[in-house]
Amino acid sequence: MENIGSGWRRIIRRDEIIMKARKIKEAKKKDTLKWPKVAIIILNWNGWKDTIECLESVFRNTYPNYQVVVVDNGSTDDSVEKIKAWVYGKQEVLTPEANHPLYHLSHPPITKPLPYICYSYKEEGIGGNFKLDEQLTNKLKEKKEDDNTKINPTSYYQMILIQNEINLGFSGGNNVGIKYLIGRGETDFIFLLNNDLAVSKDFLEPLIRELKNNENIGIIGPKVYCYDNHLEIYCAGCDLSCSPLKGIVINERGKGDIDKGQYNKVEDVGYISGCCLGIRKEVVETVGLMDERFFLYFEETDWILRIKQFNWRVVYTPKSKVWHKGSHTIGENNPFCVYYIVRNKLLLSHKVLKKKLWFTFYPLYLIKSVILSFQFLFTEEREIARIKINCLFDAHIDFLKRNYGSYKKIKNK
Repeated sequence: MENIGSGWRRIIRRDEIIMKARKIKEAKKKDTLKWPKVAIIILNWNGWKDTIECLESVFRNTYPNYQVVVVDNGSTDDSVEKIKAWVYGKQEVLTPEANHPLYHLSHPPITKPLPYICYSYKEEGIGGNFKLDEQLTNKLKEKKEDDNTKINPTSYYQMILIQNEINLGFSGGNNVGIKYLIGRGETDFIFLLNNDLAVSKDFLEPLIRELKNNENIGIIGPKVYCYDNHLEIYCAGCDLSCSPLKGIVINERGKGDIDKGQYNKVEDVGYISGCCLGIRKEVVETVGLMDERFFLYFEETDWILRIKQFNWRVVYTPKSKVWHKGSHTIGENNPFCVYYIVRNKLLLSHKVLKKKLWFTFYPLYLIKSVILSFQFLFTEEREIARIKINCLFDAHIDFLKRNYGSYKKIKNK
């Protein structure tokens, strides 16, 4: 009798465990439904090594309802082929070194292959193949199972890879991804991530929680650290000011400081760095896309200034953490940086100051450019100095002629 009784108790106990497991699974399913769908756009241009490291970290994140869209901006270094090889598990993640403190964010590799759909820019223009997207998503949802023995990608959506034929710049490339997502109509929030980022597993939850709880937040961003010194702050939100004498001035809060908890509260800021920026879908539908005249630099600043005119809040959230390599796409000492920074600062200041620009800021900025050209002559190699000076004054000429977009494209006209 005792054996029979203990057998029944084991059966009852087993049934209780099964019922408890089912309840937990159902609770997780319900909890997932509470989280709105998020789309993450990663823009790649000749930087596949950084991009696949970024993807490895993103696909580990713990947020339960997200999709990744990679937009290749007309790369010439076989980036698309390398990313596709990574999707199939045939291209390993090459960075960082195993002794790097951020190695764990992207290693060991997630389980491959990953389901994905590749679109050309023309297909993107009509929103992609909705039926194929839906079929693959439904199959993935049916197959998705918890497997603690493997590092599985946490999204049950297929990755979307969009190929642009030419380099459309930061603004144009991201706009392609945004237009695709708006066309799909399924996404609540869109995040723009630089490809040279590595993200913490829980970077999305604090951001989405703030967006869910505060419907007047239009733009949101995390605490950004330096990749090479993981405790050093790259940017804790930004302060933004504008005056007739200085034009647009951006102050990246905490830049260069070691994090000691000095930026540990959620707060409204002047603007959020475009290296990791979240935006509400309704904001895009109301304000529109980024101004593609900028091509590179100041495009997100202009976007946020336009958004703030509609009384949307711009918020910094410290519990979300990412690490940024910085200037990996174009390079810190690239002469073209001089061109885009000068021309686009003039364009942005003109949009804000209007006629005041010509009587105050522009004459001072022109004098500053002349002084800068002499600095190039004394501090740079002869050929580099010559190129930078040409870029500097081409920027002024193109601004006055209202020639915008890609510098190379303009020079080839």
